[in-house]
Amino acid sequence: MSLKICMYEDEAFRQFYPIALTRAIPTLRAGILPLYKRLERFFDNPDLCLCTRDQVAPVTAAKLRDYPVNIIKREADADVLFLNSRIRDYGNLPEAVKDAAVSTEFRNNGDTVAVYFQSETLSEVSTVATPNEYLQAFSLRRDEIPQRATTATLYGHCWDLMADIEDEIRADIEFLRPE
Repeated sequence: MSLKICMYEDEAFRQFYPIALTRAIPTLRAGILPLYKRLERFFDNPDLCLCTRDQVAPVTAAKLRDYPVNIIKREADADVLFLNSRIRDYGNLPEAVKDAAVSTEFRNNGDTVAVYFQSETLSEVSTVATPNEYLQAFSLRRDEIPQRATTATLYGHCWDLMADIEDEIRADIEFLRPE
């Protein structure tokens, strides 16, 4: 079964002003790679789409032509992982998603880090849909979807990205180094 990953911006994007006025959060960098490319360190060959604010969606789509923006195309039997684009440290999240037996909301310190939808719970969502259609499905099933703690953490502000520059450059170099 395949996994579609959608990096989304939550309401905390405002904490990244002024830089987030013109850029989507997943395109920000703490190292060599932007946040959306860091995903490749933790998930093999991710099938990625980006869910951004309408204000920055056209610029994001024009810049990142290889990734769908604000449209989610999935195979009928694909599971979907909505991943908060402010993700700082993936912690145990990749393993927790792999081990999830049911649709699950992963949280840390009161923040939603990710929401995993098993394909069976997406029967009312078309295989080509908008992020809002998934949000509606989540809202309808919120009481049925268990919450699980994760060690994954999120960036809170621009200065958190700057604080990670040295460590993330090292991690990116190690990841990009040819084998």
